[in-house]
Amino acid sequence: MLRDLLVLTRAPLALSAAANVVTGALVVRDPDLPWGAEEAGALALLALASCCAYWGGMVLNDRFDLERDRALYPDRPLPAGRVSPAAATALGAGLLLALLLLATLAGAALGPGAAPRGALAAVVLAACILAYDGLLKQERLPGALAMGACRAVNGLLGAVVLVGLADPRGLGPALLYALLLGMYVVYLTVLSFYEEEDAPPDAVATGCLGTTLPPALVGLATLAGPVRLHPLALVAAVPLALVTLAQGFALIEQGSKARGERTTRNLLRAIYLLDVAVLLGTRHWVAAGVVAVAGLVAVAAARLLFAPPPAPLADAS
Repeated sequence: MLRDLLVLTRAPLALSAAANVVTGALVVRDPDLPWGAEEAGALALLALASCCAYWGGMVLNDRFDLERDRALYPDRPLPAGRVSPAAATALGAGLLLALLLLATLAGAALGPGAAPRGALAAVVLAACILAYDGLLKQERLPGALAMGACRAVNGLLGAVVLVGLADPRGLGPALLYALLLGMYVVYLTVLSFYEEEDAPPDAVATGCLGTTLPPALVGLATLAGPVRLHPLALVAAVPLALVTLAQGFALIEQGSKARGERTTRNLLRAIYLLDVAVLLGTRHWVAAGVVAVAGLVAVAAARLLFAPPPAPLADAS
């Protein structure tokens, strides 16, 4: 039962959402400015809130897709009957409520005036998740835009609570980061819609170029731009661009139906590189290292969790 719940929530993958929150919060701060206990506690609560948002979104996604998964993925926990639809609905709703509670508490840790910011940001994020899961994913373009909005809003969660909405200039770096993150996820999602059919060449080209654009823009920002990044950002931006291009070439060579979920999975694993690039570019060295390690741990845990069970040993008798 525990493994089924971990699979249903895609538990280790939520670390990428938490990394987005941390990155979005850090880019609006001077890397030499020390953190107070209240700010550090608020950021920890927001990272946990983001994990709850991710887990809740995954559970409700499978709940809405139950009939489809019975035909396509009958071994998943819900269609296989190992988790009931009622339990999945309650779990997904409970996790989104936990998002609201934790984000509100994070704001309250900074002062009474910040609590409504946390609640508002959480409500917007939950609305984006529900809009994607329950309605917009049925169509490719609206679904891709909705998924990108989920990630972009999640990436802004920390900055909105810590900095506030009254200073748009202070939120500028976080808004640029959220734009890059949302763009990457929009085009990743475009490609994910073709896991069960062969994508037309224009869709492959659009998805490949779209996912390559964010690391390319990070690279350009090390040379010039409104937010000048440290050249060390290239340490992660270049590998991310290579990953996205490699996935595009693989799709052209093999076809999206033959690759199935591999393209989406590889692009999702590489999302940590965008965070690391932005953190290195804004001179948050320690945080970049922590996010890189978290990415490696999450990928290893996901491989372990989603690996097919070993085949039973043959009866020696």
